[in-house]
Amino acid sequence: GADAKHSRVCANDASHTETKACDFTAKVTQEATLDQPEITTYTCKDCGYSYTAETKPALGHTHKYGAPVAD
Repeated sequence: GADAKHSRVCANDASHTETKACDFTAKVTQEATLDQPEITTYTCKDCGYSYTAETKPALGHTHKYGAPVAD
């Protein structure tokens, strides 16, 4: 998720490592519809790791029934 990190290991000494937080770009990959939420994909610029998250709920339905009719 958003707190993802990647590590590098020195080619000369495996005990030397660096850890860096991922630097994400965001792209809406599914627009919100009446039934489906908006989904955004986040991708790290450096390592390519990605994840998705719901960023807006589904729009929902509005019903218009017109004037009531007596039974």
